[in-house]
Amino acid sequence: MAKIEQEFTNSSNKVSISIRKMAFSDSEMFYGHVSRNTVNIDNMISSICEKVPSYDKYELKRFAKDLKAEIRANLSNGKSVNLLDLGTLYIALSGGMKVAPKTASEVSVLTVKFSPAKPLIETVAKIEIDKIVYVDSAPLISSVSCLWKDAEAGTVLVNKIVRITGTKMKIEGQEGGVFFCPVDSNGEATSQESEWISAVVTRNLPKTVEVYAPENLEVGQKYVLCIKTRPNAEGVYSLGFTDSVTVAG
Repeated sequence: MAKIEQEFTNSSNKVSISIRKMAFSDSEMFYGHVSRNTVNIDNMISSICEKVPSYDKYELKRFAKDLKAEIRANLSNGKSVNLLDLGTLYIALSGGMKVAPKTASEVSVLTVKFSPAKPLIETVAKIEIDKIVYVDSAPLISSVSCLWKDAEAGTVLVNKIVRITGTKMKIEGQEGGVFFCPVDSNGEATSQESEWISAVVTRNLPKTVEVYAPENLEVGQKYVLCIKTRPNAEGVYSLGFTDSVTVAG
């Protein structure tokens, strides 16, 4: 229990909000996530006992354990539970149904939801938003390497597997993929997509993408790999670029 208690930080009544644009919305829409600093029952009992030293911490823990069992018992009997006047735990369907059910087996699986009471809603309404962070959905690339055993660092071999690692890299959409972009004499990758060479993707994960280096790459030429992950509401894809690599003979 001590380890769990240490995970909670007794901070001020401020939260941060991370904002993301909805990728597949028909309109300009955003959604946000509120930061979490989770406190559990052991944390709260410890805090109460610090404020009221006459309380027995272990007796409170035993009561909390019994209360939890009683709540579960009532829910299992099909009852809703008023949770300390903070709100109501109630039984609900987990989702919609494609057809009108005629038997119990056709009804969606039951789940538990929570309906907060007005005083609880008013309590959180007073929390101050300390920081708003806009989250970029573009892929973040950390490395690119050829997996062939004889390949030197910074080079790729035609028809051999090339691995790209990073975050937010899973490819989606019809135009998504990995492309080899030729590099000019100034070390800049061309922005003309008609000159990009598409690669066959063999592995497509959020943190790892692997492709075959296309056979029509020019030996001795430098390329930057571009990964197009997913389109936003306007159909514009998120792009990530690697450091340049040279095609070895």
